[in-house]
Amino acid sequence: MNIIYKNFYEELNISVKKYAKYQKVLLLYDDCVTNSEINSVESAVKGECVFNKADINKFDYTLVYDGYKMLIFLCGVDSFLKIKFDISEFVNFFFCVDNNQLPYLIPKIKNAHNYLCLEYNKIDVNIITSVYFNKFYKYLCDIFYNQNSRIELDFSLSEITQSKALAFTDGLDTNFDFVDLDLIKNANIEYKYLPLVDYLLISAFQIIISAIRTHTLNLVDIYKSCREDENKIEQFYAMTKNAVLPNIIEINYNILSIACEKTKTRIKEYLVLSLDCYENIDSIINKMKDYCKHTNNLLSYLYLYNIFSY
Repeated sequence: MNIIYKNFYEELNISVKKYAKYQKVLLLYDDCVTNSEINSVESAVKGECVFNKADINKFDYTLVYDGYKMLIFLCGVDSFLKIKFDISEFVNFFFCVDNNQLPYLIPKIKNAHNYLCLEYNKIDVNIITSVYFNKFYKYLCDIFYNQNSRIELDFSLSEITQSKALAFTDGLDTNFDFVDLDLIKNANIEYKYLPLVDYLLISAFQIIISAIRTHTLNLVDIYKSCREDENKIEQFYAMTKNAVLPNIIEINYNILSIACEKTKTRIKEYLVLSLDCYENIDSIINKMKDYCKHTNNLLSYLYLYNIFSY
């Protein structure tokens, strides 16, 4: 990933000349930006490429494969998260218009051909809470599926600077998934609530770990909650008969319990609960519950064990 801190439009012009000279370039924008900003982008690439532009929330995504070489994103992060196509085959130029950065830094996007425009000293704390949670989640998944993990759970981060926040995603495997981003994207939860979502998720896993140790797990009423979906009933029924997760947690209780508690503590340090959070927390929990009901990853156990009813 090429991080740009100044001369954004000049750098855009250079990158278009380098990767998309006389080829098709598409600007995707939303109502977070002004006509002046859109015009500045167009002026920067005028004459260098075949330029088109579209509202990202109204764009027909099938058209993106109509010969485009480069995409320019001038939009809020919530609009970006809603895109329904794989951008990895394009050269991408991101304007960080709302200073939210994490979605542009995930391993599948953070490559040498992509550019991110940032203002100095703008820090996205969501990077910290998300990486903390997803490293714990990846650690648990590795043990569950592979019986071992190479994930290093490092809790030594002290003060937060822009460079340290950006570096927090360095070294992650290209297959490293940010399940919380997938959750908020598909559950229609705003990005600003990501730290709260991370805190709720790690708290949910802490409940499961504790309940497995004390043999106090509760199952959701599968037939009542999934009566409209036979496949979902079969999935959850099979999960109740498969004791891998409880056994894995029982065997590794001490290390998982400590890792979970440390992860929760660090996330809580960066969690700011505004009045807006309190007003929307019930809605957020219900959306998370519905997402976990319909997913096929380990988050589905949070629904199966009725964690969201605690």
